[in-house]
Amino acid sequence: MNQTQNDIFGECLLALHSFLETVNFELPPRIEERLPEAVRNLAERAFVARGETDHGIWELRTGKQHTLDTKALIWVVLVRAVNIGRKTSSIDENTLNRW
Repeated sequence: MNQTQNDIFGECLLALHSFLETVNFELPPRIEERLPEAVRNLAERAFVARGETDHGIWELRTGKQHTLDTKALIWVVLVRAVNIGRKTSSIDENTLNRW
């Protein structure tokens, strides 16, 4: 069965943000180089999906719909992505303002 779950972007960025806080945003160079791309990819996917319906965390069998959980986690993605972008100065301000 094909299940669309846009809340996963929020779960991923929450985990990433928690990791970054744990290491005080001091990253090994290899991770630091790739961080902006990872954050941008998650945030852009969430930004595009923000108005779409999905099956939600409960994988509803009734079809796609707007779910509060998904909308909240998409908001989390965008807030955390902006936070990471500003703390690391790795994402341009226009993009951060759009999110």
